[in-house]
Parts: sequence; structure tokens; C-alpha cells
Amino acid sequence: MVLLPDLTNIAAHAVGVGRGADLILYCFIVVTLVAVLNLHLRIRAMSEQNTEIVRLIALSSVQDNAPPHTETNRPATLRD
Repeated sequence: MVLLPDLTNIAAHAVGVGRGADLILYCFIVVTLVAVLNLHLRIRAMSEQNTEIVRLIALSSVQDNAPPHTETNRPATLRD
């Protein structure tokens, strides 16, 4: 695009945008929004997986009749 700026102007006029620089900006905004949406969906899926894992651990500790973790008998890694 730097080497052939007229090409961006031609492409911009073909899609109804005034300048090539504007077309590049619009494309950047669309790509950024898609990337943010993708990251949001991945983080949401990971959060749901973490919730499911914690539920399974809690249910398995209850089924094993293990005492619930309290502040005094929790493992050191969970206190912080």
C-alpha cells in the first residue's frame, strides 16, 4: 500500500470510499473488532471451563466425605 498508493485509491473508489487511507482505516477497525470479539469468546469459554472444573472438584470432595477447606486447613497455595 505504501509502494502503490494509487491502488488503494482505486480500491476505495470501487467500494464507495473517498480515499485509500480511509479504506485502510475502516478495514483496520473491522479487523480489530473481529479480533476483540474472538478474544472475548475465548475468555468466556475458558471461564466456563474453569467453573465446570471447580464444580467437579467440589462435588468430588463432598462425595469422598472430605472436610471442606477452611482458612486454617487449606493448602498454602490456596491461601493467597
